[in-house]
Amino acid sequence: MSLPRYPVEKLCARQTGQSSSPPNAVPYNACIANNQEAYDTLKAGWAQKDSDARVACIRQTAAAANPGYDTLAQCLDAVEETKREAP
Repeated sequence: MSLPRYPVEKLCARQTGQSSSPPNAVPYNACIANNQEAYDTLKAGWAQKDSDARVACIRQTAAAANPGYDTLAQCLDAVEETKREAP
C-alpha cells in the first residue's frame, strides 16, 4: 500500500479558514510546512511501518474533518507508542 495523496493546499485553506485568495500567509504557510514535514517523514519510513497500522490510520485519517499528512503521522505515532507501552 502506497502513501496516500492529500490535497494539502485545499486542506490548509479550510483548516485556517482562508477562503479568500490569496490566503493569510502565516497560518496557511505553517499548515503547509507541517504537512510537508509530515509527508517527508512518512515517505522516508512508510515501507517500514506495520501494514495493519498503515491501513487503520489511512482509514482513520480519511474519516477526519481535515485529513492530511500531519493527521496520518499522528495516528501512526500513536499506534507505535501504544505498541511500545504494551506489556
